[in-house]
Amino acid sequence: MKFSAAFCLSLFLLTAAALPAAENDAPLTEGDHIGAVDLLRGATLDDFDFFLLDGGQRDDVFSLNGGVLTISGTPFGWLGTKNDYHNFVVETEFRLLEPEGETNSGFLVRMGEQKPTKFLPHCVEIGIYDKETGTLFGFHDFRIMGEKERMVRYENHEDAGNCDEIDLIRDPITDLGEWNKMKITCLANVIMVELNGVPVNWGVMAEDYAGKIAFQSEGAKIEFRNAFLTEMP
Repeated sequence: MKFSAAFCLSLFLLTAAALPAAENDAPLTEGDHIGAVDLLRGATLDDFDFFLLDGGQRDDVFSLNGGVLTISGTPFGWLGTKNDYHNFVVETEFRLLEPEGETNSGFLVRMGEQKPTKFLPHCVEIGIYDKETGTLFGFHDFRIMGEKERMVRYENHEDAGNCDEIDLIRDPITDLGEWNKMKITCLANVIMVELNGVPVNWGVMAEDYAGKIAFQSEGAKIEFRNAFLTEMP
């Protein structure tokens, strides 16, 4: 059965106002994601592309052991899939390892052009930082729209160029050092974000094409595990 982007967004919005944060102790498992591909478990760094500023060396920033990806945070850049993905759901877990106010990372989707002097490509970022995790950013004129009262526009930002920000509606993130679950749905021109079982953000009229998926290095140590990717027609 195939569902439209409009139907999925409507269902997402119906649940957004009511759901409490889910219990977060149990990790994501393969048994709950039949047909999905785990981007991390069983992989090595050679299975990914990467970009780092200032001639940064991949193995100094990223390590992948037992399905857990550790990112040091400096220099800035990303570790991304070699393949491009269009319509998909990806569910992953992350935990913040820096004190509040010092955490900054993100998950990148629909990645396009990467300029050699900018660490942020043309893409959407799902921001991961303290109490604003789930904020959406459209970098370098990436088109994405949200409710007017939740949108912020940046012009000629040093790293992000012309950038639209869509603020989240709630923040169910866990405490420092605890694992969080994030679910990202990209379906045609709609992008939806859930955090710990709760809908937290969405954008519409997004640029609709296939691009890399990436884990970001942006100044703070962070870990990811269990990145289950399910492609959709």
